[in-house]
Amino acid sequence: MATNAAQKLIQSPTHPSIVHSNLEPSENLRGKVLLLKDATPLSSLQALTHNEAIHVVADTSPHVENEIRSALLMLESPQTFFKDSLQTILDPESILAGKNSQMKMNSISFNQSQQKKKVLAEMMGFATELPVPESSLSDLYLVADELFTNAIYNAPFVRSGVRVDRSREIVLEHGFGATMAIGTYDEKLALVCEDPYGSLKIPPLLKRVQGCYETNARDMINWGRGGAGIGSFLVMECCTSLYWAVLESRKTVVGAVFPLGKGRHRRSKLPKCLHTLLMAR
Repeated sequence: MATNAAQKLIQSPTHPSIVHSNLEPSENLRGKVLLLKDATPLSSLQALTHNEAIHVVADTSPHVENEIRSALLMLESPQTFFKDSLQTILDPESILAGKNSQMKMNSISFNQSQQKKKVLAEMMGFATELPVPESSLSDLYLVADELFTNAIYNAPFVRSGVRVDRSREIVLEHGFGATMAIGTYDEKLALVCEDPYGSLKIPPLLKRVQGCYETNARDMINWGRGGAGIGSFLVMECCTSLYWAVLESRKTVVGAVFPLGKGRHRRSKLPKCLHTLLMAR
């Protein structure tokens, strides 16, 4: 549960960590929540990579209040996010109030590459019971596929520098696998993947995705086996809110949010909200 201080801070209309801005190139936003006007995917990424904000909330986001609450809760109580990431993303108010959330959810753990079909079927089975357009189901599948692949083929091997052929069968030791969860609340659908490695390097990832928006995305792709690049760009294209959180050497959490009832075309016109969290051991 968040502290009383967190509740008061988040309920305050003028929180000191929130900056309202059109984003000036020289503006230092280190450690701040930026409420960004006229947000585009590129300007949101630039606020993170160049201006050093850690949360960027588009002021025209359909869930702007929820995005701000999630960001401030992550600032005040980062351990809460690592404990209850799905609830922090979908229903931070319930955490602040110390109540059980009414969100619906499902989760599944995995430690083998051969479990991919089962994991994705579990996620899609949950989503098909909701008012999700066909194009959004396709995008959800793409995101779940990318998160699974990164959890099995990338996260366990980053620190050793090994690049694993994605055609190989991988079996991780018991207790060293990942968990994927899906949930819905208040016209939002969220997909979260957690692994126990804490090896994701957020700054290089953001710069790579930013490069995809600045140039032709195909030029930024590492097409070699075991490479990454286009996946993160496509994940960002598919959703309206993204969370990257790393507890160094202990846990990585990646979360993606989709608005219910909006197909790909309508969703593509919505701004992006981006959230980052990095904690040392």
